[in-house]
Amino acid sequence: MLHTVFSRGMLHHITERDTAVFGGSTAVEYYFRVASMSIAFYDYILTLPIEYRFYRSQPHILQMSQACILFILIRYISIITMIVSNYGAFATSFTIESCRQYYYISPIFKVLQTMVSQAILGFRTFNISGRDRRIRNFLLVYYTVAVTFEWFLNLYHRTPEVINVSCISGTSSGSSASWIFYLVAICYDLVTLGISTVRLFEYETHYSRFNQLTRVLLYDGLIFFVALTAVNVLNLILYRGTNVVAQSTAPSLGYAVIWIMSQRILIHLREVAAERDGGSRSITILTRRTVREQDVELPSQSRKSQADGRPDGGLDVRVTVQQTVTVDYSADEELGPLPSKETR
Repeated sequence: MLHTVFSRGMLHHITERDTAVFGGSTAVEYYFRVASMSIAFYDYILTLPIEYRFYRSQPHILQMSQACILFILIRYISIITMIVSNYGAFATSFTIESCRQYYYISPIFKVLQTMVSQAILGFRTFNISGRDRRIRNFLLVYYTVAVTFEWFLNLYHRTPEVINVSCISGTSSGSSASWIFYLVAICYDLVTLGISTVRLFEYETHYSRFNQLTRVLLYDGLIFFVALTAVNVLNLILYRGTNVVAQSTAPSLGYAVIWIMSQRILIHLREVAAERDGGSRSITILTRRTVREQDVELPSQSRKSQADGRPDGGLDVRVTVQQTVTVDYSADEELGPLPSKETR
């Protein structure tokens, strides 16, 4: 079987024996892409009612909450990313000239999707940390640095590859720095989720229990990190090689995972807030009870006890001190707990 490949303005004829260099059977590539799109489309249909509830809860289209804005961005930037990525692979009319005009579109939307996902993680971490200013400043600087590197690394040394008249954005050179893009993304996820996880365990250690909201925050973060890290490691390995088709195919699964897991963080937090206290802004998430006994002497009681012939003028009173930690939380405005306040 003869494959025609355009790369860097040069025409190459590749026999069946040589197709391994460019990814082997294209059928595997197509099945992989179709599976990724099917998973994403199925999740989109399942979450349409939730999206409708997001819209209904907004006071005005020009006054959307931060959570709603991020929810819309991650959904529809992800949809565009998957469409432009797979269109280049499934189209059958590309030439090297038209591919040169198209092959940067998919990497650009790939970075945009990553930016929104990382913004969700950063904002979540900021709220879980009690809106600590030091954490906020650190996250802003780290986010800016990470995004800058991701733009450069993902677009650097890209080449248009026309394989079977389909346009693929990849690199056939092992010197490409695209694999470092995934390393930067893994590090960002590790740092932000690490900060939030440590803070959640500090809550558990101090107050000796987890409640529903705290468990949701913890489990969502851990599941997100495990799933996304697995996909990023796979892409990192593939971009270290020279398999052009594999480099363009594997990210399709990553687009679906980022989309699903990022919006799930927002959805779960909204559902928990709606179930607890009917969506009230004040949600009790951690409590601790301490009990101590005191002798409280009340003059009137002392005189009465003496008149009754009781030897003790004190009244044994059991005082229960309840410490409740609450957070101001809105299902549609915030991604995590805000600064805590204590009542005694």
